[in-house]
Amino acid sequence: MDIKTPSEKKILVVEDLKIRPAFPFYSRAKNLQQHVDTIRGLLSKALPHPLPFSDKTTFEQWIQASVPWISWGEIESPPDCFSMFFLMKPVPSMLSETFISEMIKRWLLPHEETSILSFEHMQILFELYPNQTFFIGEAKILIKNKKQADLMNQNLSLLKKEILSALESGRYARSLLESKALPLDHKINLIRETFIKLIKKFPEDLDETLFHSLATMQSLTTTEFREQRAYSHLARLVVSKLLIRNHLSRELNVFPEKRHMKILYFPT
Repeated sequence: MDIKTPSEKKILVVEDLKIRPAFPFYSRAKNLQQHVDTIRGLLSKALPHPLPFSDKTTFEQWIQASVPWISWGEIESPPDCFSMFFLMKPVPSMLSETFISEMIKRWLLPHEETSILSFEHMQILFELYPNQTFFIGEAKILIKNKKQADLMNQNLSLLKKEILSALESGRYARSLLESKALPLDHKINLIRETFIKLIKKFPEDLDETLFHSLATMQSLTTTEFREQRAYSHLARLVVSKLLIRNHLSRELNVFPEKRHMKILYFPT
């Protein structure tokens, strides 16, 4: 009888993907084993159908191209609930489950906290990809009425984009989350993406303070003000303010006896 190595095994169904917790555990731990079984079932619901891979090589290619993977079920007539599924690398700056649940609560419904009925999750290792830990989770979200259903349908894609943006930013995920106390805004999302690129390019001059300054600007300006201006213009407002403040702070430290003033003019 031939014994196939993991690299030779075919992946025909989700059950062919062997997983285990990313921490030591004993199979005789009954309650934990039940949770592991639940996570195996969750994996079947979270992955796309039909499976976009068939062996170890194509599975690795799919992970590199498609993870983080975020999907959700259909929103039925309320009152009801639906599931959001997450397969991603763990968030480095905070607990992944806290990050995901807070993003959903703060962002899915404008001016209202979203109700999460349950959140099953675990950090796992794949037998075919053993050197990388993954976070997998399913959040069941309550839909109370048609208004909530319409808003959720409208905001889910943008919420996904916000989560992916935060995950890409790595160590700035916490700062991004803390600055997201206001409703979803497509233009503000573009500004955040710009800030992530700028921080990576100019780490000596810019930091996560940008996100807090952006949240302040969003809370102090009207929707009309933001709609009439390009996102690049709004981003420049925030960045310029931070750079001027940093420059004045340095000048004040060097020449504390002098009065310092810096004025910047550009079109509004």
